[in-house]
Amino acid sequence: MKGVAFLSVIKSSLLDDLPDLHLVFATLGLGAIVQAARGGIYGRAEQAIGRRPNIYFDTMGNDPDIVRTLTGFFGAERVLAGTDWPILAAVDGDELRQSLAQAGLNEREARLVAGGHATSSQPAARSSGSC
Repeated sequence: MKGVAFLSVIKSSLLDDLPDLHLVFATLGLGAIVQAARGGIYGRAEQAIGRRPNIYFDTMGNDPDIVRTLTGFFGAERVLAGTDWPILAAVDGDELRQSLAQAGLNEREARLVAGGHATSSQPAARSSGSC
């Protein structure tokens, strides 16, 4: 359902109609997210020119492979660390730092994913120079 919701949004005119709308999707729909990353508005060409909508992705835990996949496709400025509590155990700061390091994130990227862009006074899309 998460993947279908994500694909429905990016295939509709909603993001054009509401350019200031910011959405966060859980990684539960990772299959649809990866498919969207391979083409369309989240393709690498669109990412290179900064043409990306205000959509962000929750890691749903601290699995380094998932973090690496999300940040690799979408950039650290589009990924938010999150737990899947109460289904999964809550992640503490040390576990999160270890996971982000294992995912290969540099200090800036790790800071963004760990909540740096969520605490910024501007949305991540604007503060990173993307649109």
